[in-house]
Amino acid sequence: MAEKSVVITGTSRGIGFHLANRFLSEGYRVIGISRSQTPITHAKFKQIISDLSQPKEVNNLSNELENYSICGLINNAGIHGPIGAFETIDFNDWIETFNTNIFSAAILSQICIPSLRSTRGFIIFLSGGGSAFPRAFYSAYGVSKCAVIRLADTLAVELMPDVLVYCVAPGPNRTTLLEEARQS
Repeated sequence: MAEKSVVITGTSRGIGFHLANRFLSEGYRVIGISRSQTPITHAKFKQIISDLSQPKEVNNLSNELENYSICGLINNAGIHGPIGAFETIDFNDWIETFNTNIFSAAILSQICIPSLRSTRGFIIFLSGGGSAFPRAFYSAYGVSKCAVIRLADTLAVELMPDVLVYCVAPGPNRTTLLEEARQS
């Protein structure tokens, strides 16, 4: 039987980096997807460089992942997107936020579902604080993270009992994303 693997997005830093190391310490093979180099050098770590804000690149991950027995997918990667008054933001930046925060997670989930069904695996989405309450000047982040919750809810019903689906709001963590929020 093939070695079971966990796919984690956003592994170059922050929560994704720590999750990757934790799964590696538990003996899993980890496939880390991020747009920049990950400092992890573990023998069971496979780095895939991909810009999740580009749907074409995310779709191409299908070829990279097809030979793995995937038992878990953690959709961790996320960006704030444009910070500022809704009436003045550039919608190209809004679209980039949605591509990164929700559409990449949806595409990756769809790619991984056949393998996840066969391993009776799991999908974890990270929703973030932006989904819990409205925050002025963070419209792209908040709305995209609300969509993440609804996708997780829908897939949880649709995929049970073969694939378990969770959505987690980890709260404040010392990450670059938190620092960006503090500085704005």
